[in-house]
Amino acid sequence: MEEENNYKNRIIGMYILILYTITLLRSIGEWNLVPTYIDSAIFAISGLIGGIIILYEFYEILLKKEKFNFDPMLILFLIVFGISIILNRQFTFIANIKNFCWEVLFLLVLYQFSKKNALKEKFFLWFQTILVSFSFVMSMISLGMFFVGYSFITKIEGKTNPLRIGFVENRLFGAYADPNYSGVMAGISIIISIFLFKKIAKSLILKIALILNIAIQISFIGLSGSRNALIVLVVMSTVLSFFTVFWKLSNYNKLKKFFVSFVAAILMGIVCFGVIETSRNILIYIPEYVSPVINQDSGKKSLDNQSKSDREINLNREDVERSGDISNMRFTLWKSGLDIFKSKPFFGVGPKSIHDYAQKYLPNTYLAKSNLAVHNAYLNVLVCTGLFGGMFILVFLLKSLIRILQYAFSTDILNSQFMYSAVAILGIAISGFFHNEIFFMSTSSPLVFWVLIGQVNGTIYYDRTQLEGKKSELQS
Repeated sequence: MEEENNYKNRIIGMYILILYTITLLRSIGEWNLVPTYIDSAIFAISGLIGGIIILYEFYEILLKKEKFNFDPMLILFLIVFGISIILNRQFTFIANIKNFCWEVLFLLVLYQFSKKNALKEKFFLWFQTILVSFSFVMSMISLGMFFVGYSFITKIEGKTNPLRIGFVENRLFGAYADPNYSGVMAGISIIISIFLFKKIAKSLILKIALILNIAIQISFIGLSGSRNALIVLVVMSTVLSFFTVFWKLSNYNKLKKFFVSFVAAILMGIVCFGVIETSRNILIYIPEYVSPVINQDSGKKSLDNQSKSDREINLNREDVERSGDISNMRFTLWKSGLDIFKSKPFFGVGPKSIHDYAQKYLPNTYLAKSNLAVHNAYLNVLVCTGLFGGMFILVFLLKSLIRILQYAFSTDILNSQFMYSAVAILGIAISGFFHNEIFFMSTSSPLVFWVLIGQVNGTIYYDRTQLEGKKSELQS
């Protein structure tokens, strides 16, 4: 029986790694130029395999009497999600069903697998290696585009925003589809690179590669103009510094440890912000020396022959400065989302029905007119699944947060995979206040979130189980 479970776990683990690699395709800007039917076919096959895994899991529960280990809050959330789809079946029913299937896959397969196999470091090392390797290559290409002054813009049918590649609108999109999501994942790549440097980097070449990746990701975040990514990186570096210092000061009393760690964390946050700003100020001068060579080789006008104003690189975002709105329309989007939520407060309108519903019943709202996303993962849950869905997700997230904090302050997590995964989860969770990429998405960011939160919750569960087992042995 144990051999059968190990074989099944290897299959599911391999599937998750392949699925993660596939979802990374959608973060590539050029992927938007691939015919839609190819993208749909790849993800349909991936989803179908995931559906077979889910059915097999329930088969084992029903017929083999396996224990029902799924998190009750996630199950209740999915039930509410299903009810929301039924109640809003007149709006994009098929699209909502597809979205529901992906959410089931993420919450019941990816999260559950990571939780059950939290102590199997090999899988997570493979997962983290893919994450870091992909971000290294993509951000390196993106920086290359910036240095040579490459830019490309085109409209994509069915998309609200155009496809932007390279250095466009005073910010680096690079090889990515979106600099905000990619900027956040660049920050995650930095955190994971630090862990891999300490954990597996034995050779000098690997150590240099990881250090280089950190420098590349810092550069990309600075040039991307993503305030979300900057906030996420500062918060992650602050928290990581806090717990690193906290557990290094083993001879201090708890109050003194906390105070010193807090001061060190604040200083690290300031340093991190300063490093990003410094990298921006240095990198803007590099194209002046690189572009003349490239342009002369290609027969274009050399920067040497351009006026000084033409040669200067500007990183000020016009979309923010011209709008006069510090939130870049997010406050307007959130207000519009709240208006939709108020009209359907209990079960919401479904994730793929927001715009159709708003255009029919609330045509004057900004979401109805713009077709933009809500740009807040938590508000989006309220809009899509109402109070009931929001309540179950809130309970799940709060329980996870409390467990993680209790474990982090009571167990030496210094240099552990738990510490770096928990910090990465925090980064994506913070990003959720500004973007949708945690729920109702079949992209790489939510996949990373659910795999890692499963890992940390599983680590806590197994450590507590072992501790309780030892207590039982002593008592007997």
